[in-house]
Amino acid sequence: MTSKKLIGLLGIIAAGTLWVQAQATRKAPVQKNRIHYNIQLGKAPADFTFVSVRQFDSIIGLPLHLRDSTGNMYEATAFEVIYSEWGLFEDSTGRERIMTEYYNMNVLGSKMPGYFQKQLTGMAKVGDTLTFQNVWAEKKDATGTKTIVNEASSKKYIINSR
Repeated sequence: MTSKKLIGLLGIIAAGTLWVQAQATRKAPVQKNRIHYNIQLGKAPADFTFVSVRQFDSIIGLPLHLRDSTGNMYEATAFEVIYSEWGLFEDSTGRERIMTEYYNMNVLGSKMPGYFQKQLTGMAKVGDTLTFQNVWAEKKDATGTKTIVNEASSKKYIINSR
C-alpha cells in the first residue's frame, strides 16, 4: 500500500470518527409541554415522605393515585409495593447484625390487600420504608379513549418517629 493510499484511508477513518462523535454529543430535541406524573397515597401531599408510625398506620389503607403536572389524578390499576424492615437479625454464623428484610408484593387495583395492610400496621417501626413503584393507571381523554400510564418514578415513605 502506497503512502498516499494510507494517508487517504487514515483521513477517511478520522472523518468518520469525528462524525460519530458529533452525532453522539448532539442533544436530543426538548419536548415541550411534557406531562410529569407523581405517585400519591390517598390525598396526602406529593412531597409527603417522612411519616410517624401513627401517620403510617393511617395512610396504609388509602388508595394509590398518579397525579400529573396539570393537577389531574388517576387511580392506580396495578403497582408494586416493597416494605423494608430494619431490624436486629442473626447471620449464618450466629452473630447479631442490623440488617434489612424486604417484603415485596405486586398488586392489582389501587389498594394493598387487607391482610398485607394488617401485617404492615402491626410491624411498622422507626427506620422502616414503604416504596411504591411500577404504578399503572388508566386515563381517559375527552373522546373516552383510554391510555395506560406508567411514567412515574418510585415513591418512598420513611418512618422517622413514633
